[in-house]
Amino acid sequence: MRRFFVWDVGARAGKVERDVIPQTPELVADEVENDLLYPPLFTEGPRFAMGVQPLPEGIERLADLPDDDPEQHRYMQAAGSELAMTIETRVPDPAYGYIHYVLAREPVVDPSRWVPFSWDNGSKELITVQLHPEEIFTGQQAVPVFRNYILNGQIPPAYLLRRLDI
Repeated sequence: MRRFFVWDVGARAGKVERDVIPQTPELVADEVENDLLYPPLFTEGPRFAMGVQPLPEGIERLADLPDDDPEQHRYMQAAGSELAMTIETRVPDPAYGYIHYVLAREPVVDPSRWVPFSWDNGSKELITVQLHPEEIFTGQQAVPVFRNYILNGQIPPAYLLRRLDI
């Protein structure tokens, strides 16, 4: 059975791995959905980001994945709050090692229009990035994106992806 590595990032604890037990894609998708929709946990709560990484068939833990395995670079993550978040995904690429994308809910209408998007990561200043308005999701809007990723292994189509140089 295919397994998933799930993590949270909080101001105090940093990146914390979670093991969903028992684990099925449906149970992982349900847990991620609950996280995305539960305001005290993701909005001004103990954490500001979360992510999920599918593990290749037969791999039980992320530590079992060889460092040179391209699957090290496959994941989806969200940062912000239940009310407004950004979603990014990373996919393996033979030429570059990986490609990192920010996702949009719908096609970007005006590529020259940017808005500052900030979240509190516990440091002295907010983390701020520039996003197109269509690249900002609510938790409710993020749920089907994450469920499709976890259950079907799919990311949104290319017209909803903007490549980031990370």
